[in-house]
Amino acid sequence: YMYELKTGIEKIFFKFFEVSFLRLSTSIVIPSPYSLKRTKKLMPNKNIHYIELFFDKIANKEIKDTYCKGEFLYVGTIEHRKGLHLMIEALALNSEKKLNFIVNIVGKVTDNAYYSKLLYRIRELNLQDKIIFHGRVSDNKLRFLYNNAELFIFPSLLEGYGMVLIEAMSFGIPIVAFNNSAIPLTVKHGVNGLLSENKNVRDFSSCIGLIANNSIYRKKLSSGAIESTVNLRNYLDFRNDIKSFVNDLIKN
Repeated sequence: YMYELKTGIEKIFFKFFEVSFLRLSTSIVIPSPYSLKRTKKLMPNKNIHYIELFFDKIANKEIKDTYCKGEFLYVGTIEHRKGLHLMIEALALNSEKKLNFIVNIVGKVTDNAYYSKLLYRIRELNLQDKIIFHGRVSDNKLRFLYNNAELFIFPSLLEGYGMVLIEAMSFGIPIVAFNNSAIPLTVKHGVNGLLSENKNVRDFSSCIGLIANNSIYRKKLSSGAIESTVNLRNYLDFRNDIKSFVNDLIKN
């Protein structure tokens, strides 16, 4: 629900049209427990089907227990909703504290104006050598970046699920993210990563530093990340849910 990012009249406008559009449907299929809860609250009498996502590609699990080289990773689209402007400000604070790092940013640019502003701010803060935009990459290169990453930075401001968080944790990578929307359903503070106060740049920066500068704590969170992916649903679970959903449609 994009209206959650809006304020004032714009929020009322977005909420009206988003909810009105959904009410035109005969039924709604939802893959996210967070979106399910939000939708039931907005439309308690609506015909809603919950079909949980599955994760079929689980990486070779390896606990990140080595000396931190400072290789961090973000995977996702390049747009305002993803909060990359806040991540850059947080990284600037870490740079002032003499933390050595490289952040690899993987994902398609979906807002060119926003991307240009990010590049301009990176130059202002003299972070050109520390933040690298790769665009979309091959599966092999993405796996390489995951295998080498010691921290997954995810500053998103709104997520219905956040599948890349599961993907990162399957590689044993601890997460740093904001405490908003669906993210706390996946990232458990002090277990598989750290949750920062929403939009709080200094807190976000502190979380990055805490993991990067403490190998024992990073190893603990890495182990927790792997443990969090042990009981993920697979394709067969998903297929059975689809069959049940189709059978219910036929009966009704």
